[in-house]
Formats: sequence, structure tokens, C-alpha cells
Amino acid sequence: MRRILRTPLGKKARVWLWRHARAVLSAPRPVAVANARWASRRPLDRRYREEVRHALKQMAGGVERCMYCEDSAGHAIEHFWPRSRFPERAFCWENLLLTCDRCNNHHKRTQFPLSLQGEPLLVDPTAEEPGMHLELRPREGLMLAREGSAKGETTIGVLGLNRYELRKGRKIAWTGLQALVERYGRFKEQDRAEEAALCAGTLTGHPFPAVLEVLLRTAERADAEQYVDPECLAVLRSHGSDLRALLARGLSSQAAPVSPARPL
Repeated sequence: MRRILRTPLGKKARVWLWRHARAVLSAPRPVAVANARWASRRPLDRRYREEVRHALKQMAGGVERCMYCEDSAGHAIEHFWPRSRFPERAFCWENLLLTCDRCNNHHKRTQFPLSLQGEPLLVDPTAEEPGMHLELRPREGLMLAREGSAKGETTIGVLGLNRYELRKGRKIAWTGLQALVERYGRFKEQDRAEEAALCAGTLTGHPFPAVLEVLLRTAERADAEQYVDPECLAVLRSHGSDLRALLARGLSSQAAPVSPARPL
């Protein structure tokens, strides 16, 4: 999971959300009204719901990966605060995320643990830096709670962030991304701009973008040689700033990258 910048929503779509939110707040049965209005098949509702989905896909960047697992393509509009428990937030733009079916319907569902202070114990990647609570060890494919963070542990458990396919995918990404970086470096050295650009596009659209961030951060470490292939490390140290800029543009995020204390 990585930090995602929430971008502004179009004015008409914001008004559409506001009108539905107002109706829910004034209803005697807010959950029923929120569910009915969210599922409405009226052309206007379908139009603006798709506009919301499109805006979320633009925020996700790359090839529109799930904002939770970063593996599968995101297609579901997820209510971070579940609509069935918090209907007043059903039409709040800041409460909407883009997720895959596995994360949304098979893991999180309506689970939403709260602290004693009533604060969410799940990480919202659009509202906070996930790296404050989560750290990635890509060679093992593991997502860990940073320094025993309760929010990190709960997020991993509720969303199933260490399920088998995610651990396997992160390990594959750690190796595959290094090979892509090496290829990018060779194209740059040979002044093959078109091939370098295509390779850069593959890098920024790769599943598990947080793994690429860890790779870039690891290259800055004094002991980076222990973890990164020599050719890849040389490219990262020569062209790291270019790759960071490409990653920021390709994933529509201006937030600080994950800063793992024990990334490997």
C-alpha cells in the first residue's frame, strides 16, 4: 500500500454527492435510503457514479490498481467507512476508494474496527501515509506492522495483505523490477529514447508500485549492495531522480514514498 493523492472531483459530481448525502441525513431510515440511492439505475445516477469511478481510477494511476493490495485491477467503489454502518458518509467523496473485488468483498466486507477514541484502525491511503503504520519486506513478500502499530496489524489482518498471492507477487516484483531497471539503464546509455520511454512506462504501470518505491529507497542505503543487483544499483544511482519523477507522474501521487526501516 502506498500514499495516494486525492484529487478534486468535478463540480457537478460534487453537487450530485451532496444532494444524495442531504437526503440520507434527513431520512428516517438512513441505511435503507443510502443503499437504495447508491444502487440507483437512473441515468443521472449512473452517469455521476461512473464519473466518481473514473476520478478514482485517475488517482490510482498506472493501470488502475487496487488502492489496498496494489495487485489486482481496481473496479469497485469502496466505502472506507462502510455504508451499512455509516450511511451519513455514503456520498462523501473523501470516503470513496478504488478496490478490487477480493479486497472489498472477500476480506474487508463491512469490517471496520475502531479505537477506543472512535478512530479507524484501518489505513486510508488517501488520508495518511501508509508507511507510518506499514513496512514492506519485498524479498520475503511480507507486509509488516511498523514498530508494532495496532493500525498496521489490523489493516494487514482485515485486508488480508499477506495472503499467498500477494506475498508471491511482491517477491516476483522485487526481482522483475530490478531487471526492468537494468534494461532501462542500458537503453539510456545507448540513447534509445523510445525504448527507454516504453521501459519506463512498464515500470510505472507494474503491479505493487510500493515495491518500486522500496527499491528506490534501498539504493540510497550504505549497505544497498547486499540487497540490490550491482547493475540495477548502478542505474538507480545514476538515474534514480528520473525514475522517481516518472513514478510520481505515472501514479498521480505527490506524497512522500514509503520509508521502510527494515525493508528486506
